[in-house]
Amino acid sequence: MRCRTCGRFRAYRDGDGYCLACGCETLTAECDCGRSFDYALDEPAGGGLHCPRCGRDFRAAETDWAFR
Repeated sequence: MRCRTCGRFRAYRDGDGYCLACGCETLTAECDCGRSFDYALDEPAGGGLHCPRCGRDFRAAETDWAFR
């Protein structure tokens, strides 16, 4: 799952509702295009991370959040 607040991907169990990185209740299991985030658990170190279906850049989304 991915936290829409801080942008981090982590493995969660059914029933988990809060991000372990920032504590927000904004976990989602899939991209806006509907592609599951299972591919993102092995994030590349220092590299970009894009949805393989729609190409959305999740690193850019996290950077945008950091400057709000």
